[in-house]
Amino acid sequence: SKHFRTPEFIARLKEHDPNALQQLAKTYSCELLRAAYGLGFNESSAVDLIQNVWQTFLSILSRFEGRSHIRTFLFGILYK
Repeated sequence: SKHFRTPEFIARLKEHDPNALQQLAKTYSCELLRAAYGLGFNESSAVDLIQNVWQTFLSILSRFEGRSHIRTFLFGILYK
């Protein structure tokens, strides 16, 4: 979503605004989960992997500069 690229939205994420984080998780969690299944993870392992993606995202969010789309950033975390 274009909305996720706005400096205002990124600032809200960096402030750990619960509504912004919830919007992002609602938008991308299923997509990330499907990708984890595509990598061969079973349901339990895939859910754990996605939780780790979100934890990593939150821990490195301060370094996100907005040059790539947040989706790209999330999938970069998933595939590492």
